[in-house]
Amino acid sequence: MNVFLRAIDLDMGKQEYAMYQEIPREEMGAQNNAYGVTYRQFKHVLKEKIAEASAPLNEKSTPRKIYIMYVSDYPVGEIAIRPELNQFWYNHSGHIGYKIRPSERRKGYGKIMLKLALEKCKDMGINEPLLQCSKQNIASQKTIEGNGGVLIDEYGDTKYYKIKI
Repeated sequence: MNVFLRAIDLDMGKQEYAMYQEIPREEMGAQNNAYGVTYRQFKHVLKEKIAEASAPLNEKSTPRKIYIMYVSDYPVGEIAIRPELNQFWYNHSGHIGYKIRPSERRKGYGKIMLKLALEKCKDMGINEPLLQCSKQNIASQKTIEGNGGVLIDEYGDTKYYKIKI
């Protein structure tokens, strides 16, 4: 099985578009701004996602490097890495956010995708990435813990983790 991460780029096409149409617009706090757009609009969304790599760090935006994970050239999910956090992003998201298309869930892809992203984090100098998930999101908790995540806090409906790389 050939599994890899590919940075978002403008050459992405119908396969990636179909993936984003399958992932819900909003789920467990994650947003999918490509859901429900036309294919032509999707190309604009890709431009916006690429631009996020150099976004300013404030309460409305944060720099994010976004990748698609492929399994044998088939896109199964998106993962984003935030190289910088301020207090707002520490509280509301952490360094890494991910989503898997529903038809590919429960196959272990989340765990693989996070492992690959942790390698990218190391390359970026992030040695203890912070992650969070909803207490109801058991799959995400297992994904994080399966990659060495240690629970560091719980507040309201949210669990906060760190992973030593």
